[in-house]
This record gives sequence, C-alpha cells and structure tokens, in this order.
Amino acid sequence: MLPSRKQLLPTGSLNSSFIFVRRSPFAEKDPKGHFLTQPAAVACGHLTRPLVLQGSMDAGMIDIRFKPSGMAPFLSTSMQSITDARVSAEDLFPEIHRLIEETVASSNDGQRIAACNRFLFGALVSKRENPRVPAALQRILQAHGHISVESLASHIGASRRSLEMAHP
Repeated sequence: MLPSRKQLLPTGSLNSSFIFVRRSPFAEKDPKGHFLTQPAAVACGHLTRPLVLQGSMDAGMIDIRFKPSGMAPFLSTSMQSITDARVSAEDLFPEIHRLIEETVASSNDGQRIAACNRFLFGALVSKRENPRVPAALQRILQAHGHISVESLASHIGASRRSLEMAHP
C-alpha cells in the first residue's frame, strides 16, 4: 500500500498529546528529513514545530489531546522536559498493549473512545500517589527543611509550577 502522511502542527497552546497507532506503525520525519520508526504508542509533549508522521494506508491513529499539564499525572518527569519530544507510551503505561488490542478489536470510533477513557481513568486511579512525593520528602529531610522550591523541583524532575500546584 502507498504511504500516507499526517502532519500535526503546533497550536500555540501548551497542550500535549498521547498518540498511539493501530495496525501498521508510523515513522516520524526527523530534522534531517529521515523517517524513524516510532513505537506503537507514543506520548508527545508540547509541539513547537510540526510533527510529520508517515504510515501505510491501513495505519490508524488515535490522538488524545490533553489540556495544559493534563498529562502531568501520568508522567514521572516534568512536562517541560518532553517539549518536542516523544516518549514511548510503554514507559508511562506498562499495560498499553491492552488498550491497543482493545481498539484494534473495536468496530467503531465510539468503542475506541470508550476504551481510551476506561484505560486512562484506570491508569490515573492506579497512580493516585505521585511518585515524586517520596523523593521530595526525602530531599527535604536531607536538607533539614532548608531547600528552595527551584532546587527541590529540579531534584525530583518537576517544574516549579507543578510542584507548587501539587501542594494545595
């Protein structure tokens, strides 16, 4: 089958995407014009440049858009660190293969959307405790409480803003 191209353009907002493909994998065009095969599921940070993907005609793609910082609960790093980056969804969701299998078996978009909602809600519930919290607490104790927010955020791989937002 002939290849098809999909171009995702920067929107100017701080949205992030979780993209996964069904059936055939996509390849991403790098800055030198080469196409590099991507994992079956990737998480993309905020885009500041176009993302060009190429796949076969039978490839399918699901693009889940998050509002600014909406993907943060699923990440073990800061949102800023994945700007223009691709992260294998398997690194975020070890059970992503179950979602891919369920969407491939789905016969319509409504079923695929419901599968995505169930999967993400389940992943969110299973990640209720922020994995950064124990590291932050340990660092605060090591510093005897004398540590700046910037230093603490850097130590645990978070932005200052996300650290401030995590404390009501």
